[in-house]
Amino acid sequence: MDEQTAPSKPIRLANLDAIRGLGVLGIFFLNIYFMGNSFFGYAPHEIQPLSDIGILIFSNFFLEGRFFSLFAMIFGVGMLIQYQRQQMEMDTATTTQNNKHIKSRQYWLIAFGVIHAIFIFPGDILLSYGVAGLLAFRYIRLSADELISKAKWFIFLSLIPIALISLMPDDQVYSRESAFFTEQLSAWTGSYSQQLKLHLSLFAYMLAVIPLTLMWYIAGLMLLGM
Repeated sequence: MDEQTAPSKPIRLANLDAIRGLGVLGIFFLNIYFMGNSFFGYAPHEIQPLSDIGILIFSNFFLEGRFFSLFAMIFGVGMLIQYQRQQMEMDTATTTQNNKHIKSRQYWLIAFGVIHAIFIFPGDILLSYGVAGLLAFRYIRLSADELISKAKWFIFLSLIPIALISLMPDDQVYSRESAFFTEQLSAWTGSYSQQLKLHLSLFAYMLAVIPLTLMWYIAGLMLLGM
């Protein structure tokens, strides 16, 4: 095979990879709040030190919600680029097979997400991204204006249950000195079998939340990326 007939190697987009890496680092910083303590994240002191206040302000203004959204949009960009490249390389007869290849990546993402959520860290996003990716891929052939319109509706639909949940009263006091935090910390730093039970309960919770909120919100962001 000579150089003219040899298949060209796909060129990676360095800027896109850099943004994707930045998004992963931002999500990792936010997940630190939930690693090792409880489902409720970092427990503040009743009298917060200045360092905690400073980190909280920085997180709320520059990190919270931004890196999660950025990574979801980049995910949509990557899926569209992959789809367009394969469309250029394949004829119409192999379009169905091409679509199955892209969908299979989402199914593998879901499988790894289930394993990760149950056995390693319940704050998993792979499952949510895999399900949302399958939904977003259904609309990959739409025009830019149609994608934006569909994205707006998806995000709007996701905000309705989130708003309703936020209105529910919560009488639990969660601070470093509260009995509730001591109970949570004891459970999350106990034996692995005990933590596994907590993982399973949170995984069941995620299975209920994903089709109500996360699937629509993440898919909407992916459509914006496309």
